Amino acid sequence: MDTTDTIKKTPFGPVVGLIVILAIIIVGSMYFWEQRVRIVTNEATQNSQQDAQTESLNTQGSTDETASIESDLNITNFSNIDSGSEQLQ
Repeated sequence: MDTTDTIKKTPFGPVVGLIVILAIIIVGSMYFWEQRVRIVTNEATQNSQQDAQTESLNTQGSTDETASIESDLNITNFSNIDSGSEQLQ
């Protein structure tokens, strides 16, 4: 009896296809997970910047004297005045 006739050859196609599908699912889920983490991190960074700006506005004086208003204007940072405008549509 010939040994090649008795050995059953198993097809590798379904196994390779399953591995490819699993790899695509894993890579896709990692991509979406990274995007979600990036969005949450950006929101936290924005909130801390806004809190710092709000805190600096709260420390300004409330009098209507010219010297007080002038010192508040000199202290105020106008470089981030448009920080939230890109989110508006």
